[in-house]
Amino acid sequence: MRKSKFTRQVTQAFWWIGLVMMIVGIALAVLRFRFPGFMLIGGSFVVLGLNTLMGGDLIAGPEPRSFTARGAVVRGRLEARTGLCDLVVGKCGSDRVATTHYGPLGKPGFEVRDGVAYLRLAQAAFQPNVTRWQADLATNVLWDVEARSFIGEMLLDLSDLRLEEVIAGTTLGYIHVTCPTRGYVRMSLTSVCGEIEIKVPPQVGVKIVIKPGALATVINRNERITLVKRNRYATPDFDTASGQVEMHIRVAAGDVILV
Repeated sequence: MRKSKFTRQVTQAFWWIGLVMMIVGIALAVLRFRFPGFMLIGGSFVVLGLNTLMGGDLIAGPEPRSFTARGAVVRGRLEARTGLCDLVVGKCGSDRVATTHYGPLGKPGFEVRDGVAYLRLAQAAFQPNVTRWQADLATNVLWDVEARSFIGEMLLDLSDLRLEEVIAGTTLGYIHVTCPTRGYVRMSLTSVCGEIEIKVPPQVGVKIVIKPGALATVINRNERITLVKRNRYATPDFDTASGQVEMHIRVAAGDVILV
């Protein structure tokens, strides 16, 4: 949701005030001025809380910008490096290759080579950019998707997209994937310490290999998905399903949820 210019400016001010208070507070605590240091650290959390309350999200910069990619292509590749940002992937109309909301810093990279579209979203290094990014992809293009994040939500609604391969990974974040409903797709998902949730629509068949770490838990809430052998799950209708997904999941700590 877009905020008014005044609201955005106020929430940005809260971000920088809170950040400065936290840095000064930590420095004072390290120098053994513990009471004022801890007071400033506590105050910084209050200010950052006001930032989130007013903005509906943690806002550090200006409003995200839009970019529309066009061209005559049959295949496409999305590469996203979102760092601290949330990422939403969905669909757009066939009159364009993709529509993105990104930033506020940096610019998407886009080029077409030999009928293949290459779309890249990357957070600028060492710059605060805590904003939800979005990439809506054309449904008449065959896509490969590779997305990486450090923390935050990664919401991949792939149900209406044509896909060949999907790779997604996070360090401390949350990945939610809605499986594509047509074609055969290979998918690889990884998380160091976070949650991965997989939504399997009724018309989709899946074969899933899960390699959980010692602190990982697998939760199966989908009655169609059964454990066929250790760490391997599948639906009985995989060969006849309109959408077929072979998936490898690796989680060191956290939950893997099948719904």
